[in-house]
Amino acid sequence: MDRKLASIFCDLNSDFKMEEGGVLYLKCLKALYGHIEAARLFYDDVDFSFIKGMKFFRNQYDPCVYNQRNEEGDLVTI
Repeated sequence: MDRKLASIFCDLNSDFKMEEGGVLYLKCLKALYGHIEAARLFYDDVDFSFIKGMKFFRNQYDPCVYNQRNEEGDLVTI
């Protein structure tokens, strides 16, 4: 992989050295499509947006469900 292209997606730390056989391990700056951590990072972003940005709270029985009471006292569920 080209170092310039790698620097867009990864942190090129000078402490990392290429191993014998040309293997270089990189630390990704953000999740890439299909990356194993992409779904978790997406969930963390959505979770932060619902809780901090829109003042929802996580349902105590199902952490993938968010609730909020509006001004009229109605329950809004996502």
